[in-house]
Amino acid sequence: MALSVNLLSTDDKTTLRTQLEERKAQLEFSKLSFQIRKDKTEETATNLDADIASTQAEVDAYTNILAGATAGTSLYIEMERRKRQAENKLWALNDRKSRFGTIAIVRIESQIEELNARISMLNDHIAQLA
Repeated sequence: MALSVNLLSTDDKTTLRTQLEERKAQLEFSKLSFQIRKDKTEETATNLDADIASTQAEVDAYTNILAGATAGTSLYIEMERRKRQAENKLWALNDRKSRFGTIAIVRIESQIEELNARISMLNDHIAQLA
């Protein structure tokens, strides 16, 4: 979109340029905030992957123990309880991963790209006012 710069007085150009530069600064701050959030989300996703792998190994270990234990014994009951707890933890971790994992990262990257496009447009408008 081209600005009708020739219709503006020098004072109007200065005022508009100042407003556009303020808006650009706000967008750049938002972009920085999204970048920080993306970095934290990537760290969280990595930690979740490690937690999921270790919890899955725990569930597998309890499954192997239960395969060799006699049903109804105190060992069997205790291992069954621990396995159930580990499965619940695994479910919770997978749920967190769906909210804070790679999907969230892609969503944040999309928002950053949208901000980049808006900042680029503002740069073009500021350049037309120079």
